[in-house]
Amino acid sequence: QASPFLAQRVPLPTRRRHPAKAHLAAAMMWSRSIAFRTSLSSPALLALAPLAAAAPGAAASGGGFHTYYPGDPDFPTELHTLESNVGQFSPHFRPMHTDYNLTVDDAAAKELVLQYALNDRRYDLQHLPAIFVNGEPHEYNPLDTHRIMIRLNATLLPFDEVTTIKVADPNGPSGWWLWKKENQHTYNIRVRQGPETKKIIAPEEIAVKLKGKTLRSQEAADGGNEEQHTKHTYILDGDKDAVEVRVKCNPNATGLKIGGEAVDLHATWHRVSVERARRDVVVECEYQNAEWLPQAQSEPHQLVFHKQLDLTGISVNLRIEAQDGYCAMRGDAMDDNSTGDGNAGRSYVCRTGSEVAKFVAIATDQRPEVFLETHEGQRFLLKRGVPQAVPIPDE
Repeated sequence: QASPFLAQRVPLPTRRRHPAKAHLAAAMMWSRSIAFRTSLSSPALLALAPLAAAAPGAAASGGGFHTYYPGDPDFPTELHTLESNVGQFSPHFRPMHTDYNLTVDDAAAKELVLQYALNDRRYDLQHLPAIFVNGEPHEYNPLDTHRIMIRLNATLLPFDEVTTIKVADPNGPSGWWLWKKENQHTYNIRVRQGPETKKIIAPEEIAVKLKGKTLRSQEAADGGNEEQHTKHTYILDGDKDAVEVRVKCNPNATGLKIGGEAVDLHATWHRVSVERARRDVVVECEYQNAEWLPQAQSEPHQLVFHKQLDLTGISVNLRIEAQDGYCAMRGDAMDDNSTGDGNAGRSYVCRTGSEVAKFVAIATDQRPEVFLETHEGQRFLLKRGVPQAVPIPDE
């Protein structure tokens, strides 16, 4: 006999949901990214409006970008671009990288312009990040180009400074006590500029004094200042054997040389002997920097001293080295270029079979300079007793 329990179907218990709750649960399962904003349209009606929460900077379903407001945990505090009007960033700028080197190649540049941009599509233009330059608030107009001016070398010396640009949430730090944190990015830009070497090594003053009287160079007499020329010629009386020279270098110069010898940079006057008819002296202001100029650089200025000598009674003997030929003196006629001095009526005939011969001149006075001049006007200085190679013309 069949049991009555087997023929009887017992329905399983079920849980009924409220229609509104079921609809809400379905919406939550459909997307976890849906948020709900409440708005009161009337005193008796409360509506829920779904809003799509886009990823930072991502396009919304309507084609726009999500707008961030101060105080949002992910409020953007990065620069979008950063450029310089001179030099290149190292490394190249990336919004999330904060440390850079910037070398200014033009040593004469007096200012640097940094141009930056924010990603304006991510902000409400009335609620932009706060920007600080070297700790000071930086005011900017969101509708204008954003620029930061940096003053460069004002002393001719190397420039090496770090400029900081801080982009921060204008609401300031959030959190409590040890967990308090500021939403910000600080960019550190090390700006380096080399010294203005040309101005440092240019002498500010060159002065020559003889027996207490300041001499003026022939170049300055023709127009311009002494410092505008690199050659300075002075005429001295024949009985003067020394002058005093003063070279005033730029205060940033590191050394001074007169006649190839290092002298006291801060000394006022330096004695320079002029024993012969002419003496050339090179003066140089030097500058050296371990980082930028390991080897000293200088700008040579040539001082030429000419003595007005009385050549009366001074004679010159001219010779050729024996292996090159010989010179014979002729005294039977006066050369057209005779000056009435001790060499009046004295001329030489030299013969050689070489293309180049070595001449030696010996004067009876050491002060004059002796030159051998060709028909083409080329001059060769014959130092006393020192052989000088001279090319021989074909005719």
